[in-house]
Amino acid sequence: SEELLNLLAKIPELKVASRSSAFQFKGEKFDLKDVALKLDVAHILEGSVRKAGNQVRITAQLIKAEDGYHMWSDTYDRSLDNIFAIQDEISAAVVEALKIELLGEAPKAEVVNPEAYALLLKARYLYSKWGKENFENAVIAYQQALTIDPGYAEAWAGLSVTYLSQAQSGYLTSEEGVVMARNAVDKALELNPNLATAWARLALIQSMFEWDWKGAEVSVRKALDLAPSDPRVLGAAANLASSRGNLEESLTYYQRILAADPLDVITLYNIGNTLFQQGRLEESEAAYRRLLELNPEDWGTHTQLALIMLILDRPQEAWAELAMEVD
Repeated sequence: SEELLNLLAKIPELKVASRSSAFQFKGEKFDLKDVALKLDVAHILEGSVRKAGNQVRITAQLIKAEDGYHMWSDTYDRSLDNIFAIQDEISAAVVEALKIELLGEAPKAEVVNPEAYALLLKARYLYSKWGKENFENAVIAYQQALTIDPGYAEAWAGLSVTYLSQAQSGYLTSEEGVVMARNAVDKALELNPNLATAWARLALIQSMFEWDWKGAEVSVRKALDLAPSDPRVLGAAANLASSRGNLEESLTYYQRILAADPLDVITLYNIGNTLFQQGRLEESEAAYRRLLELNPEDWGTHTQLALIMLILDRPQEAWAELAMEVD
């Protein structure tokens, strides 16, 4: 599912809802119109995977959300070794069903060792759950993938950002975490100089830890040239702009992420924070309120709202917000 989404997102002619928003509906019963409205999309791609030994059966269908009309559907019975070819076939079928005229070549899935690929997906899943133990297990999964395929650039890039998050969270010292993150991302770029997410992660290291603004700007520019709509790339660009005091530019990048990922609470938090720094308090409050609608247990957001209440000379409301703080 994740790789199909990534493939479709690389097509400039398509607007594709990002992972964190779309995947909130995985495994759930839902009303198509409601999902389409929340994600601001016109079509839904859904399906299932069944696995037995080395064989997989994948079903997929493209549905027009407005009336539930099935525009295309198919079933694929293949071996796991052909998983990448299936992804290419499904993405091509979606493009055909939508009558999209591509300006360039259709993107193709990168063919790697299936076992290493499965470990990469496991590592990404663990990383997304956050926390000391999950980070440690994500590192183990990435390292296992790299033992199988040392030339797997995407795994090196994922390992880099995991080390960086461990350092930012205090689970590794900054010195240790940054050195390991830098070594891993350098390896990723050595293997694949056109890996946009690796350039984005290099930019984070350069701007947040090395204070190399010119280097970070070069890295962000390369990442944007390679993948102008990737949320990780846009996040690195927003971070650099914010670090340099260009808050309006930073806000623009965050808003581009939110347009493709309307349920992304991290981006909503960043938007609220950027608006707060600009003194746009009512808009900042609205962003934080929207975040809490999506995740009432979000850490730190009630504190941010309390700060806004204090600045607006509403101390009783500030106390009320602090009383609801999770952290």
